[in-house]
Amino acid sequence: MRTIVLFAAVAAGSITTAGCSKKAEECNKVVNIIDDDDSAVSKAASSLGPDPASVAKALKDLGTVVTKVGDDLKATTITSPDLKTGVDAYIAACTEGASAFDTEGSALGKFLGSESAKTDPFDRVAAIRVKLDTRCQAPGNASEAKPAVAAKGKAHAKPASGKSPPSAAAASAPASAASIAEDCRMIGTIVRGVVNTANPALEADQLTAAINQLEALHVGDPQLKSDLAQYVQLLQDVVTVDRAAASFQTSVKKLGTDSDKATSEINTACGAS
Repeated sequence: MRTIVLFAAVAAGSITTAGCSKKAEECNKVVNIIDDDDSAVSKAASSLGPDPASVAKALKDLGTVVTKVGDDLKATTITSPDLKTGVDAYIAACTEGASAFDTEGSALGKFLGSESAKTDPFDRVAAIRVKLDTRCQAPGNASEAKPAVAAKGKAHAKPASGKSPPSAAAASAPASAASIAEDCRMIGTIVRGVVNTANPALEADQLTAAINQLEALHVGDPQLKSDLAQYVQLLQDVVTVDRAAASFQTSVKKLGTDSDKATSEINTACGAS
C-alpha cells in the first residue's frame, strides 16, 4: 500500500582514509556500525502494509533498529572533532526518529487494543457495505447508487444523483421506500467523492470529509441509520490507521533528510583524514 524511502547509510566505498591513523580507525568503526545495521533498517522501513497490525509492527521494528544504530554509535569513542560532529548529528537523527516511531506506535497501539480493532477495519468495512447494499437494494428501495467501499479501504460507488436530505419532521415519520432510496442516493454521492489513492494522508483527509457529510444526513429508516452509523465508525477506524501510516512516512522522510546531512559531514571528515 505504501512505499517507504529508506534513509541513506554511509557507504564504505565512498569514504577515503589516510593509512592507519587513529582517525581512519574511528572512521572505519563508524562506517561498519552503520553498514552492519543497514539491512535491518531497510527491512523495517519497507515493511509497512495496509493492515493496522502491519503498520504497528513497522513502527516498532524501525524504532528498535534506529535506536540500535544510535546506541552503537554512542558506544564508539570518537576523538576527532570534525568526525564527532557528524556522528553526533547522526545519533541525534536516530534519537529523534526513534522517539517519533515510539509515539506513533503507542497511539496506534491504543487503537489496536480497543474492541473495534479485534478484526481488520478494512474487512469490516466490506462487511457493513453488504448490509447497506442489501437495505438499499431491497424491493421498493432500489436506487441507482450503492454506497460502497472496496476491500482494503478504497471508497467508491456507482454514479448517483444527490438530493437535499429530508427535513427533521420527515425524518421522524416512518421511512417510505422513496425516502430510503433518496437516502441511499445521498450516501452513494458522498462516498463516490472519495477517490482511490495510495497516499494515506490524502485518503484520511477524504474519508474525514466524507464522514462529516455522512453524519450530517437525516436518515429516517432505523435499519439504514444503524448500518450507516456502523459504517461511519469503521471509516473512522480506517482514518486512524491512515494517519499512523502517514505519520510513519513523514518521520522516515525526516530521518532520511537528517541522516543524509550527517552522512555528508562524516564523509567530509573521513575524506580529510
